[in-house]
Amino acid sequence: MIPNYFCWSKFGTESGQSVEEIFEAKEQQRRSGGGIFLWGIGNSIGPAIPELLRRSPQPEVLFSPMKAKPKQHDCTPSEIANWACGHDPSGKGYTFPNGASVTSRFDPQRPKFQHYALVCRSDGPLLDQISTEKLWLQNLVNLRSGRPVGGSQVTAVVEYRSVKNNCLVGAPYAISMRVHLVEPYVITLTAPLVYPQQPELG
Repeated sequence: MIPNYFCWSKFGTESGQSVEEIFEAKEQQRRSGGGIFLWGIGNSIGPAIPELLRRSPQPEVLFSPMKAKPKQHDCTPSEIANWACGHDPSGKGYTFPNGASVTSRFDPQRPKFQHYALVCRSDGPLLDQISTEKLWLQNLVNLRSGRPVGGSQVTAVVEYRSVKNNCLVGAPYAISMRVHLVEPYVITLTAPLVYPQQPELG
């Protein structure tokens, strides 16, 4: 069953890595980290985490593939940022799990020096966490505001609401992975190491 409250994140080609390569890297990191791995996201959801924890003490994050084709700058970025430092919502420094890494594309014309990551846990292989459930945008509202989730939102903390089938329009989103969020739930990444091409990932 789909939880009433959860974090939802869409994924696709990123930093020159295909979806298959991303999942392979995260599975390796999960094994090295004793089940813990970091999943990079482009926007902060920190303000919504306390409300999510109030309603769901053991929150989950559901991942869905993006419907749109990847953009050229995602497939072949000019530069890559490897984020090696971070802090939790209180500002305390965060020690990365063993083997964990987060990369993103870096635009030298519009440089950003902060990124974010979800702190995830799965006790089993990531590709075993696929759900048969589907999500329509009409089912989802932003948890704090109660406003509908927009198609351009990539990562959001949401409330799931059932609606009549005749109100569901468009194609649904599949749930390709479903794992737990664990403390500190989300971290702010800083001090990117920028490379002209994708570094080797361990």
